[in-house]
Amino acid sequence: MLDYLAGSTEGVVGEQVIGDSEVTAVSRRQDVLDLIRQRFDMTLVLDRRYMVIVYGILLERKGTRPFSAKEAHEISRQWLPEEFDQLSTKQFEAFLEELCGLGVLKALHGGGFALRSTNIQRLIGDEDEIAHSLQRAITQKLAMSPLDRHAVWPEESQGCPITFRDEQGLLGDS
Repeated sequence: MLDYLAGSTEGVVGEQVIGDSEVTAVSRRQDVLDLIRQRFDMTLVLDRRYMVIVYGILLERKGTRPFSAKEAHEISRQWLPEEFDQLSTKQFEAFLEELCGLGVLKALHGGGFALRSTNIQRLIGDEDEIAHSLQRAITQKLAMSPLDRHAVWPEESQGCPITFRDEQGLLGDS
C-alpha cells in the first residue's frame, strides 16, 4: 500500500486517505497476489497434508460453500490415499480443526467447515494453478522421509503434533 501511495501524486503519504479504490488497486497487483500466495503456502507447508486437504477442497469447488469433515476426508483420500485411508473421519477432522486454528478454515455452527474467506480462492489462482499446487504437494509428501511422518495415537483418535525427526532431535539418536 505504501509503495502504491508513494507513487501517487496526491501529496504526502502519511496524509492520504485510503479508500476502497486504493485497496482494490493494490489487491490486483501481481506482486501483491504473489506475496499472498507465498504466505498462504508458508502456512500450509507446516504439514504437506494441509496443502493436499486445502487444494483438494478448492479443486473440487467445495471451498466456496460449507463442507463436512466426511466430504473433505473423501476428497483428500482421493488425492493421497496412502496418507488419508488409514484415518477415520473423526481423526481426519483434527486436521480441519488445525486449519481453523491457522486461520485457513472456519468451523460453522451446527457442524461443517468453510474457507475463512471466499477471497482465498480468487487470490490462490485459477483451476490450473490450484491443480499444479495440489500435484506439487502430493509429490513432495510422497518424497518425504519416514522421519518426517507423524505418529498416530489410535486411542486418542489424533496424530502426534511432532514428527519422528522432531522426536529424534529431542530424545537423541539412541
